[in-house]
Amino acid sequence: MRTTEVMGVARKLLDLLGYKPDDPGVAAGRRHGAAIARLIDSLVQVREKRDLTQSEVADRMETTQSSVSSFERLSGDPKVSTLLRYADAVGADLDFIVAAVDPFLSPVQTQVVPRAAEAGTQADYQTSRFEVAVR
Repeated sequence: MRTTEVMGVARKLLDLLGYKPDDPGVAAGRRHGAAIARLIDSLVQVREKRDLTQSEVADRMETTQSSVSSFERLSGDPKVSTLLRYADAVGADLDFIVAAVDPFLSPVQTQVVPRAAEAGTQADYQTSRFEVAVR
Protein backbone atom coordinates (compact mmCIF):
# COMPACT_ATOMS: atom_id res chain seq x y z
CA MET A 1 0.00 0.00 0.00
CA ARG A 2 1.47 3.32 -1.03
CA THR A 3 1.57 6.51 1.02
CA THR A 4 -1.51 8.10 -0.57
CA GLU A 5 -3.59 4.96 -0.02
CA VAL A 6 -2.52 4.73 3.62
CA MET A 7 -3.37 8.37 4.25
CA GLY A 8 -6.79 7.94 2.60
CA VAL A 9 -7.59 4.97 4.84
CA ALA A 10 -6.38 6.92 7.90
CA ARG A 11 -8.62 9.89 7.06
CA LYS A 12 -11.67 7.62 6.68
CA LEU A 13 -10.93 5.90 9.98
CA LEU A 14 -10.53 9.19 11.84
CA ASP A 15 -13.82 10.40 10.36
CA LEU A 16 -15.60 7.21 11.44
CA LEU A 17 -14.23 7.63 14.97
CA GLY A 18 -15.46 11.22 15.12
CA TYR A 19 -12.10 12.97 15.17
CA LYS A 20 -11.94 16.41 13.63
CA PRO A 21 -9.21 16.84 11.00
CA ASP A 22 -8.19 20.24 12.40
CA ASP A 23 -7.65 18.92 15.95
CA PRO A 24 -3.94 19.55 16.78
CA GLY A 25 -3.38 15.99 18.00
CA VAL A 26 -4.95 14.51 14.89
CA ALA A 27 -2.97 16.86 12.65
CA ALA A 28 0.30 15.92 14.39
CA GLY A 29 -0.52 12.23 14.11
CA ARG A 30 -1.25 12.62 10.41
CA ARG A 31 2.05 14.45 9.86
CA HIS A 32 4.01 11.82 11.76
CA GLY A 33 2.25 8.95 10.00
CA ALA A 34 2.81 10.55 6.61
CA ALA A 35 6.51 11.06 7.36
CA ILE A 36 6.96 7.39 8.30
CA ALA A 37 4.97 6.30 5.24
CA ARG A 38 7.13 8.43 2.93
CA LEU A 39 10.30 7.09 4.53
CA ILE A 40 9.26 3.46 4.16
CA ASP A 41 8.02 4.11 0.62
CA SER A 42 11.45 5.55 -0.23
CA LEU A 43 13.19 2.51 1.23
CA VAL A 44 10.92 0.15 -0.71
CA GLN A 45 11.75 2.06 -3.90
CA VAL A 46 15.45 1.49 -3.18
CA ARG A 47 14.77 -2.24 -2.70
CA GLU A 48 12.84 -2.42 -5.96
CA LYS A 49 15.49 -0.49 -7.92
CA ARG A 50 18.10 -2.95 -6.64
CA ASP A 51 15.89 -5.87 -7.76
CA LEU A 52 15.88 -7.30 -4.25
CA THR A 53 13.01 -9.52 -3.17
CA GLN A 54 11.42 -9.31 0.25
CA SER A 55 12.91 -12.74 0.98
CA GLU A 56 16.42 -11.51 0.17
CA VAL A 57 15.92 -8.49 2.43
CA ALA A 58 14.56 -10.77 5.16
CA ASP A 59 17.66 -12.98 4.93
CA ARG A 60 19.91 -9.94 5.25
CA MET A 61 17.89 -8.70 8.24
CA GLU A 62 17.74 -12.19 9.77
CA THR A 63 13.97 -12.13 9.89
CA THR A 64 11.08 -13.56 7.87
CA GLN A 65 9.68 -12.48 4.53
CA SER A 66 6.29 -11.92 6.18
CA SER A 67 7.90 -9.50 8.67
CA VAL A 68 9.42 -7.53 5.79
CA SER A 69 6.05 -7.52 4.03
CA SER A 70 4.32 -6.22 7.17
CA PHE A 71 6.96 -3.53 7.56
CA GLU A 72 6.50 -2.42 3.94
CA ARG A 73 2.70 -2.34 4.37
CA LEU A 74 3.06 -0.01 7.38
CA SER A 75 1.32 -2.48 9.66
CA GLY A 76 2.73 -0.92 12.79
CA ASP A 77 4.94 1.79 14.20
CA PRO A 78 8.47 0.71 13.24
CA LYS A 79 11.36 1.07 15.65
CA VAL A 80 14.28 3.20 14.51
CA SER A 81 16.45 0.08 14.74
CA THR A 82 14.14 -1.70 12.27
CA LEU A 83 14.31 1.23 9.86
CA LEU A 84 18.12 1.17 10.08
CA ARG A 85 18.33 -2.62 9.63
CA TYR A 86 16.05 -2.47 6.57
CA ALA A 87 18.10 0.40 5.12
CA ASP A 88 21.30 -1.62 5.61
CA ALA A 89 19.68 -4.65 3.97
CA VAL A 90 18.74 -2.70 0.83
CA GLY A 91 22.02 -0.76 0.66
CA ALA A 92 20.78 2.63 1.82
CA ASP A 93 21.89 5.00 4.56
CA LEU A 94 19.42 6.90 6.70
CA ASP A 95 20.30 10.37 7.91
CA PHE A 96 17.97 12.09 10.34
CA ILE A 97 17.72 15.85 10.47
CA VAL A 98 15.87 17.33 13.42
CA ALA A 99 14.81 20.96 13.22
CA ALA A 100 12.79 22.89 15.77
CA VAL A 101 9.94 24.60 13.96
CA ASP A 102 7.30 26.98 15.25
CA PRO A 103 4.36 27.14 12.82
CA PHE A 104 3.63 30.73 13.91
CA LEU A 105 7.00 32.08 12.75
CA SER A 106 7.91 33.06 9.21
CA PRO A 107 10.48 30.87 7.40
CA VAL A 108 13.23 33.42 8.09
CA GLN A 109 12.42 33.44 11.81
CA THR A 110 12.19 29.64 11.84
CA GLN A 111 15.88 29.43 10.97
CA VAL A 112 16.66 31.25 14.22
CA VAL A 113 14.74 28.79 16.42
CA PRO A 114 17.45 26.07 16.50
CA ARG A 115 20.01 28.67 17.61
CA ALA A 116 17.64 29.87 20.33
CA ALA A 117 17.17 26.26 21.44
CA GLU A 118 20.95 25.85 21.68
CA ALA A 119 21.09 28.97 23.85
CA GLY A 120 18.83 27.27 26.38
CA THR A 121 15.35 28.47 25.40
CA GLN A 122 12.58 25.97 24.83
CA ALA A 123 11.20 25.33 21.33
CA ASP A 124 7.54 24.31 21.46
CA TYR A 125 7.28 22.55 18.12
CA GLN A 126 9.53 20.08 16.40
CA THR A 127 9.52 18.49 12.99
CA SER A 128 11.75 15.91 11.43
CA ARG A 129 13.08 15.57 7.92
CA PHE A 130 14.89 12.56 6.59
CA GLU A 131 17.09 11.65 3.68
CA VAL A 132 17.66 8.24 2.16
CA ALA A 133 21.07 7.91 0.54
CA VAL A 134 21.77 4.96 -1.73
CA ARG A 135 25.21 3.46 -1.26
